[in-house]
Amino acid sequence: MGSKLVLQGYRNATASEKLASDWPQTMQIVRLISQDHMNNKQYNGKADFLVFRTLNHHGFLAQLQEKKLCAVIQLPSQTLLLSVSDKAGRLIGMLFPGEK
Repeated sequence: MGSKLVLQGYRNATASEKLASDWPQTMQIVRLISQDHMNNKQYNGKADFLVFRTLNHHGFLAQLQEKKLCAVIQLPSQTLLLSVSDKAGRLIGMLFPGEK
């Protein structure tokens, strides 16, 4: 198993305090999609935006940025799309409610 990317997340002050209540300690990326695909897709419903700060250096972030990819993480009741921001060591997360 490879090294882990360690992140610290920040939610908007108006977002629910229970936003991440059922998130596991360790999350796994289920697939990668192009940033263009993510930016051009129409989403129905509400998405919450989160900012993540990297707590360790990981080469995976450079690969995401170079290849213009976003990581898709399936959570128990939500889907999280992570993309690298222009600011070093920061990721932007779009959080969507899961299918019920």
